Amino acid sequence: MKKRKSGKIVNVSSVFGVVSKEKRSSYSASKWGLIGLT
Repeated sequence: MKKRKSGKIVNVSSVFGVVSKEKRSSYSASKWGLIGLT
């Protein structure tokens, strides 16, 4: 990407970035962070 001075980054998240489940708070927080970043 640097050499071409062009490129694309694709971020893949899941529904758990918006809806959390019991015992998945760390996973959900990381997915929410990814959604918030883009």
